[in-house]
Amino acid sequence: MVDREKRVELGKALTELVEGAITNYQFPDLSRSWGCADRAVSAIGDFFVELCTDEREYRLTEFDPLDASNRAIADRSLLFLKTDREYEWPEAPSMALQAGAGGAAVFLLLPFGIVLLIAALVFWDATLVPAGIACLGLSGLLFWWWSRRQETPEWRAYWANGDRQAWPFLHQANFEQALNRLAQSGRRGD
Repeated sequence: MVDREKRVELGKALTELVEGAITNYQFPDLSRSWGCADRAVSAIGDFFVELCTDEREYRLTEFDPLDASNRAIADRSLLFLKTDREYEWPEAPSMALQAGAGGAAVFLLLPFGIVLLIAALVFWDATLVPAGIACLGLSGLLFWWWSRRQETPEWRAYWANGDRQAWPFLHQANFEQALNRLAQSGRRGD
């Protein structure tokens, strides 16, 4: 089901995010109003909400611009939201476990390992050194696993359903067709 109104709302918010009119903290706040049955709104909104998750607030301007890959995804997403195409990708694999591992690595094990090593130095307690090193090593292992989250068998199976470089369009031909329609409507002045 295509929800034209919600697609317009998401498109406006995504344009504001990409142009730096709103911050990475404001974009997820706007997402609360996008709830609908249109799977494209959910998938595109969720992708950019995840992209906006960070420890600090910023705008996607000259100091913190989108990289070329995410900018291309934003451009394709904005184009997709202007179409009446149904979102054809299957449900994306859950990333909750990997997100938890990344959070534990960065916010729990890494600081705890550093504290243990500092405590070993301060209190001259060599028994704390192996525990500190173990925490740092486990933190690195979990962070590495988190960084490879898109390479799991579930994600490889997901991407095998279509052209990854065309997402949120399922196939490159669908993307090119939408580009051609946009160009034709621009020439007609529609």
